[in-house]
Amino acid sequence: MPKTSRTVQTAATVGLALFLAAPALSAQTGGTLAERNEDITNTRHNFSISSGRPGTAATLPGTFVDYGEICVYCHTPHGGNYDQGPLWNRNAPAASYTMYNDVTNTGQSDIDMSPFATTPNGVSAACLSCHEGTVGVDVVVNAPNTWDPASGTPGSGTNLSAMFTTSPDNLKVIGADLRNDHPISMVYDPTLDDQFKDLATVTNGNRLKLFGGGVGVGTVECATCHNPHTANATFLRIPNGSSALCLTCHTK
Repeated sequence: MPKTSRTVQTAATVGLALFLAAPALSAQTGGTLAERNEDITNTRHNFSISSGRPGTAATLPGTFVDYGEICVYCHTPHGGNYDQGPLWNRNAPAASYTMYNDVTNTGQSDIDMSPFATTPNGVSAACLSCHEGTVGVDVVVNAPNTWDPASGTPGSGTNLSAMFTTSPDNLKVIGADLRNDHPISMVYDPTLDDQFKDLATVTNGNRLKLFGGGVGVGTVECATCHNPHTANATFLRIPNGSSALCLTCHTK
C-alpha cells in the first residue's frame, strides 16, 4: 500500500476512534454531579445480592427473587413496555391515581401552569410501577435467560408497602393518592407563572431534566429531580442543601 494511502487510512481510523470516544471522554470530564456519580451497583436500586449490593443496601427488608443481574428489575433488551420507560421491564399497577390539583388541594389556584395531568405519564408511570407500592419488586415482564426458575417464584416477593412500614422509610411508598406529593406530568411553562424560573436556568448543564415535547417545552416528572442510577442521597440530581434543588425552579 502506498505511504499516502496508509497515512489517510490511519488518519481516518484515528478520527473515527476519537469520534466514538468523544461521548465517553465528555462523560468522564463533564456532566452534572449526579451524572458523574452514576453507579447503580452501590444503590438500593440494585436488588441483586449476587451482583454485589454492598453495605446498607444489603439490609433491604423483605424477600424477593435474586435474578443475579442488576438492570433486569427495571429494564429488558427486548419486549419491554416502551410507553412507560426505556425498555421497561415492569407492568403498571392496576391503580386509579388521584393527581395533585392545586385548586382541590388548597381551594385556590396557586400554580398557573394548569391544566394538570389526569394520570402519571411516561417516566413517572415507570417509577410508580414500583413506588405505587402494590407490585412486588421482583415482578418483571421478562426474567433473564440465566435465571433458574427453581430458585424462586417471581411475584412472591415483597412489595414496597410491606418493605417500608414506618417513618421515614414509608415515604418511599408513594401510593395512588398523589395529592400530597409534588405535582408530576405537568407542563413546565414559566411564561404562565412568574414564580418559576426560565427553562434555560432549570435545564442548563442538565441540572434538572424536563421530558417530552420539543424545544422550550417539557413536563415535570419524578425523574426531573431524581436520578434512579445515582448514589446520591434519595437519588437527587443535585444536592438540596439550602434548598438548592428547589430553587432551581422556584423563585421563592
